[in-house]
Amino acid sequence: MATVMPAKRSLVAVDTNVLMDMADGHAPTLSAIEACTKRPQLALVATPTVVQELSYGANHWEPPERRAMAEKALTSMLAWGIRPINFIPAGHAICESVGHALARNGYLPEEEKNDGLVLAEAALSEASILLTWDEHLLAIPADRLAVFLREAQVAHVLIVSPAKINSLFG
Repeated sequence: MATVMPAKRSLVAVDTNVLMDMADGHAPTLSAIEACTKRPQLALVATPTVVQELSYGANHWEPPERRAMAEKALTSMLAWGIRPINFIPAGHAICESVGHALARNGYLPEEEKNDGLVLAEAALSEASILLTWDEHLLAIPADRLAVFLREAQVAHVLIVSPAKINSLFG
């Protein structure tokens, strides 16, 4: 008798700004996340850099309301259907290398180091989509990014805004 394996779910990596908007009750973001969680073929994840940014923000960001939103995002992820992920140390090194290469090759400004890490982590985790409002990430040409990620030997990831998810999923 053959064993039937369940279909692998496609990962959607969620950026820090998306989680902050969820904590703030931003309707388009909430709608996009709901559209994703309703699809059994999708699984939402928060990469290590996103979790670290929220942890830092919960303790240090100003004003206090922003700290409170970071804490809410951090403590509500699981309830929202978003699972934090991590990598073995070698994975973190790969992400750092790919993230730095994104800036070095002109895909992101040097000062947007964490954006490069979030994108690299999404690619290393084989996420199909990186959900973000970040204009630096959204502005990267998809065709050039696909070539870059293939050469970096990580998975291709499509960078999409919550607004685009809402228009695609209705």
